[in-house]
Amino acid sequence: MAELPLLTAIALALPSKHQAIDHIPHLINHFLVPPTIDAAVYLDLQLVSKVFGDCRPLTVGAMDGAAALGRLDILDRLDASRSEGCSAAAFNGAAANNHFKVLKWLLRRHSHHCNFTEALASAAGAGHLRVVKVLTKAENAGYSVWGYEAVMEAAVLNGQVETLKYHMNFERISHYRRLLGVLAVNVAAKNGLTEVMRAPLWIVEKPVVISSQGLQCAAAAGHADIVALLLEHDSFSEASAAISMEIAAEAGHVKVVFMLLPSCGEFGVVRALAAAVTNDHSTLAEFLVRFCSPSQVASAVETANSDQRELLEQLRAKYPFKCRNYPVDKSDYTRFVSAAACGNEQVVKALMRRFFCESTVLIGYVVEVAAVLSQYGVVKIILDEFTSSPSIPDFGIRPVLKQALKSNDLDMARLLTKYCDRYTAGIILNKCGLRYQVEAVKALAERSYPYDIAAAALEACLANHEDVFSALLKFMQETTAREVSDKLMNAGKLGAAKNGLANKCNPEKLFAEAVAKGTTEVVKLLLGEMSGPAIGLQRCINFHCN
Repeated sequence: MAELPLLTAIALALPSKHQAIDHIPHLINHFLVPPTIDAAVYLDLQLVSKVFGDCRPLTVGAMDGAAALGRLDILDRLDASRSEGCSAAAFNGAAANNHFKVLKWLLRRHSHHCNFTEALASAAGAGHLRVVKVLTKAENAGYSVWGYEAVMEAAVLNGQVETLKYHMNFERISHYRRLLGVLAVNVAAKNGLTEVMRAPLWIVEKPVVISSQGLQCAAAAGHADIVALLLEHDSFSEASAAISMEIAAEAGHVKVVFMLLPSCGEFGVVRALAAAVTNDHSTLAEFLVRFCSPSQVASAVETANSDQRELLEQLRAKYPFKCRNYPVDKSDYTRFVSAAACGNEQVVKALMRRFFCESTVLIGYVVEVAAVLSQYGVVKIILDEFTSSPSIPDFGIRPVLKQALKSNDLDMARLLTKYCDRYTAGIILNKCGLRYQVEAVKALAERSYPYDIAAAALEACLANHEDVFSALLKFMQETTAREVSDKLMNAGKLGAAKNGLANKCNPEKLFAEAVAKGTTEVVKLLLGEMSGPAIGLQRCINFHCN
């Protein structure tokens, strides 16, 4: 065999200090030459093959690479002139790249090298249905349900619905149909593949009963769409739904919890409450505590640690009359809350009027849940009904609006401010304005009284929130602006008095008042803002003398 020449890449890339040590370049060369020769063969690089071809024998990599590229001509030549053959990688590459003729050629000559499970998974994941059919119908193909798991998983993860349908109806594995259908559903549920779940992949000759594991996987990952599909296509036991709801509560998936709520008993709700408290999901715990009786909350308090017990005690004190049995049918109410959480507007419309008549406290809770989950349509439907029915008492929109502002859901905040009164908007603006974004502050200011706007603007300026102050300035009236200017001057906020309030007040009046009070710094500051300094000065002197 000819002497092995040094690869050009090694000669150029290897540092000279390493090339000086004879065995280093030769070891690297010895390692890289075989795959280089194989690549030269299946890429048809004749010059490289001529230089290096006689130095080392080919490996199975030559035929494997040719199969992956679909080079049937090279495969024929190698099969006729060489004895190295191929490996399972040749079948996998041909299947993954949809080289149908190459795959049939390999099956005729080298089928004993084929790993049918790996090749099927490659073809199924890429959606090459014709290749899948060839592999499944091969005479010597041996399959088990365990091997098919990889095939089904590859098809599901890549959204290959047609491939899934073919496998589900394949006669050779008909006795595995239910098990494989459950596997497909579970994989899709875990990965949130809604489109795969929508396909009727488990509705074949006989319906496949979906396992509770799929529901648990979807609940743990917070895939609400998947949970909805599973609940629609199968009925789960109360225990299965309770386990899934507890898993969702542990992860803080509020929407999923409320979707599962109608399917759970009281024990499931208590378990979910404990999971929410244990994992510090206070908002979810606050929602769930209102579905528990006082005795159930007391039971949760006993099993909680000190920090969790403190939160539960706070919730029990906050909702002394709400965490008890309902004045209405509980199953209907859980369906109502679940529909609101999921945005099912038709169910909300159907049940809403009944609860308006029986318990506006519960209606307020439903609005709060829908607002937290950004179900704008549901909130609008309920509030439209509320505003069109004067006989219905106010269920309290303030906590709902505060929650929307706290979570920076500006669209929900704008929607809610349209329905709240000016007093409520003003209180929230006055107490919490500095915590919110400028756009949220503007939405509140549009519905607030002038004195609430002035108080919030003063607080924003004193706290150096210039963006909030500037936003509120546009909503202020001259009377309240002058009052704010006095307080700002007394607090030494001269720049704000000059730059902001001069847009709302007459600067000459501000200047005159500053002269009268003897605040020389304000006088100096405002002199430059007046259009006629000499005239303004004379007016101020006259004002002061009078």
